[in-house]
Amino acid sequence: WTRFNSDVVIGTTAELILSSVAVDDAGIYVCQVNNAAGTASATAELLVNDKISVPSFGGESFASYPVEMRRRSTMIDLDVLLRAAGGLIVYWAGAGAAKDFLSIGFAPGAAGNRIQCQFSNGDGDAILLSEPFTLDDEYHRIRVERNLTWGSLKIDNKDPVGGVTDGQQKNINLVNNVFVGGTDGGEYRLVGGRKGLEGCVRRLVVNGKVIDLAAPLNSEGVEKCR
Repeated sequence: WTRFNSDVVIGTTAELILSSVAVDDAGIYVCQVNNAAGTASATAELLVNDKISVPSFGGESFASYPVEMRRRSTMIDLDVLLRAAGGLIVYWAGAGAAKDFLSIGFAPGAAGNRIQCQFSNGDGDAILLSEPFTLDDEYHRIRVERNLTWGSLKIDNKDPVGGVTDGQQKNINLVNNVFVGGTDGGEYRLVGGRKGLEGCVRRLVVNGKVIDLAAPLNSEGVEKCR
């Protein structure tokens, strides 16, 4: 076995087995057999899918995805694997000069590991803190719902927690893309610091639409979850 247009032998058996393939391994492979009767050859093409369907974030990475913004209500539902304390999981920035935002982060503390959701409709914030949960190298389901000034946060099968903003604005004004795992370093109103998620996200639903995690608008430092 050789690669097309290469003389370097990479296999000498009937089957060519490649382990831990990368994008650079994609291409045409040639099997050539020689004996007293002559020479015969055959080719095989290796296709490598480099899309990351379950992204892993390392604390300084991010991915952004297109989403549908609704001013009166918001729903975010995701499965996340948390591998280290602290970090931004989801951030949805305000449009233009708006002070509106919505963030979901991992907030460890003396009272236990919790998920924190904070959102603003522009003139006041709501802060939701989940029931404590165990950091156990398992996926946890997080669901956030907002209707005007009211919001709720639920993790796994624990009781949801609710709250309202302390402002008068009822609608929220957000951009049409959401950050996952961190941000691109822009001047955003971030709650709890700029550290990103250390862990993986395997499912994300925003306002009833399943987000294709393999097709980000932009990303940096994202790897496949292992």
